[in-house]
Formats: sequence, structure tokens, C-alpha cells
Amino acid sequence: MLSTRLIRHLPRTDGPPGARRVALIIASGRSGGAAQQTNLLQRCGLDFVQVRNFAEAFTFLATNLRDVRVVLFDFDYAEDLADDDVVKIIRSHEETPWVALTRDADASRVMRHRLPGVPALPRTSPEERLREIVTAIVGTSPAPEPPPAPTPPPAPPLQEIPEGLSILIAEDDNALLEGLTAWLVKKNARVTGTRDGKAARDIMDRHAAQFDLLITDLNLPGVIGGLLLLRWRQVSGGKPAIAISGDQPGLEAIIDRNNSVVALVKPFPFELLDRAMIRALTGSSASSSSTGGG
Repeated sequence: MLSTRLIRHLPRTDGPPGARRVALIIASGRSGGAAQQTNLLQRCGLDFVQVRNFAEAFTFLATNLRDVRVVLFDFDYAEDLADDDVVKIIRSHEETPWVALTRDADASRVMRHRLPGVPALPRTSPEERLREIVTAIVGTSPAPEPPPAPTPPPAPPLQEIPEGLSILIAEDDNALLEGLTAWLVKKNARVTGTRDGKAARDIMDRHAAQFDLLITDLNLPGVIGGLLLLRWRQVSGGKPAIAISGDQPGLEAIIDRNNSVVALVKPFPFELLDRAMIRALTGSSASSSSTGGG
């Protein structure tokens, strides 16, 4: 059970909202429901952050509440809603709009009984219905779908890692961080490593232009890897990134919402890292997994 002290410590949104406009999405790696709405949210001018459960959502809200404009959650995978403390926290957050996505109309009725007043939409609802709700919440109509960009001619395949790359690594496992650093230095890369998510964020905020690639674990102290990837995309202008984790569903969720990220499932041999770096640098984001050590 989540502690009821979370209810007391969640800040209120008194005063002007922050400069960011964030949609918080709660959806497990098994769920495509909420994640599928990210295109609509982006066209409404919203950044989006995806977490896997309500505990992670409340942690994010505790420090970013002023920025969050809407919370979407996938009811079919929201086992936390059986916890009365979770329901109490949601009800105490009436200033933050919540929208539930369900598998069908029957599930919507169950959700409305559990959380009266929270809009519940079957995932098969037309996009117009969700657009209507999101527009009413954030006060911004979605921009039209942009025309497809012309397809550039294919670049020649990259066979080896270029020399002289500058790489930022965020990994809290000291042995793995040292191993990755040693492996990359042998390939003439310049490596800056940290075991803390907040330190990694501070480094990229000050020196993003100096780095060619980010490699980050998803589960970091200070700032979680998913938020680092979002920040990296903002401050680096979309430079490549590799996400590493033993949590394969979490990695799949990252790829679902950001197809420019290459994923590696721990443990992996360092040779597999080479192939992941080549894919990241050439814009191919197929995920990799391995049972080998590294």
C-alpha cells in the first residue's frame, strides 16, 4: 500500500503555472492504450512523460505539479486503483485533470464507479472524443498533422564506431559504468560518466553541445532515466541516445514513445553495445537483448 503521507506532501498548484506544458501518461510496457495518444498530445503543444504506475506518477507530480496539464492512465493495467490510498491521492488532486482509457464501455462503467468525475474513454473511441477532452483541459486545439517529410536518400551504412566520439553515460552500477568507460576509451571515445541522474541532467544542461551520444540507465537515483531522455532530446537538439535496463517492458515503453532511442536489455556483451551505437548514430532504433555478461 502507498503511504498516506504522500497525500499530505503533494503540493497544490497555487500561483501561475510553470513554463513547461506536460502530459503525464501512466501505462505499463504491456499497454499501448495511453502511449498511442502521444501524437495528439504533441500536436496540442504538450511534452509527455510516461511512467509505469501510480507510485512513479505521484513522485513525478511531487516536483513537477505546476507543469502537468493532464494525466492520462490506462485503466486496464492500473492495478494500483485497488489501493484506497491511491484513490484518495487522485481525489485530493482535483486541480489536475485525469482521463482514463479503457478497453471497452463496460470497463469505462467500472472505472467511473471507482473514480466518479474522471472521464473514461474506451481506447476504441474516435480520436475526436479525446481531442475534445484534451482541448477543453489544456485550452489549445491540436495542430493539423504535418505533411510527410520527403524521404532522404539512404546514407551509406556505418560499419564501425567513429573515433573521437564524446559520450555521456549515466549508470548507477559502478562496475558497469567502469566497464563501459574502459570499453569506449579503447575505441578512442571521450567519456564522461556519472552514477546520479541529477548530476547527469546538470551536465547535459551545461554541456549538451559537447556530447555526441547519451547512454543512460532507466533506474537512476536523483532523476529517472526516462526524464533524462526527455531532457536530452530538448537540450541536445535530438542527438542519439541509448537506454539500458534490465526492465524490458520499461524499455519497450521508451521506444513506443521515442523511436529515436535505441534500447539494450541488461546484461549484454559490450560487442552488442557497439552495434547499438551504430544504430543510434545512423537513426535505426531496433532494440537489442542478450543474456551474455558485459
